[in-house]
Amino acid sequence: MISKELEGYLNNAVEEANKRRHEFVTLEHVLYALLDDPIIHNIIEGLSGSVEKIRADLEKFFNEKMEAVPGGKPIKAKPTISFQRVLQRAAQHVLSAGKNKINAESVYIAIFSEKESIACYFIEL
Repeated sequence: MISKELEGYLNNAVEEANKRRHEFVTLEHVLYALLDDPIIHNIIEGLSGSVEKIRADLEKFFNEKMEAVPGGKPIKAKPTISFQRVLQRAAQHVLSAGKNKINAESVYIAIFSEKESIACYFIEL
């Protein structure tokens, strides 16, 4: 049900959270990973946005606002509820459109429904 490309981006989001020693995989990690998708890049640029600015804003957010788990042992970040809701919304959208695979664009669009998230804030700027 999840496209191979999206699976890779979601894995990258988890890896990013783990690398930064964040306790949770958030929508911000997902958005950060989705910025590598050429279609997402075209959508953002087509709407006069800047992938580089969003990436820089996310980097700043990660470095200044998200605490790292102390210690030296590897961690396994857990997905947040908003992460799960976005995937569910993307799946519902795909099913209602008569398609069978969730792709990066579906997840990107679903992020807009999470109005309280920093990820949504950064892509609405």
